[in-house]
Amino acid sequence: MSSLDASAAIALACATDHANHCITCSDEGTPMVVLQLDEARGLALCEDLAGEHHTVEVALVDAEPGHTLLVHAGTALLNLNGDRA
Repeated sequence: MSSLDASAAIALACATDHANHCITCSDEGTPMVVLQLDEARGLALCEDLAGEHHTVEVALVDAEPGHTLLVHAGTALLNLNGDRA
């Protein structure tokens, strides 16, 4: 997913202001792609748009490798492939 596609998906997923902050809680979500899952621990290895890797807690969403998640503070809040937290 390109950064333009990710920005469009975020805009559809929640109401954001001009800086992609949620207008309800002011948090900014970062789109990340799932690379690997550790289902036993509820974690995923994800990659952000800059190519950096992060460990993300995925208990709130259904995630599979290849899915794009909206992540804030190390927690996936939304699966941009269609599943909501």
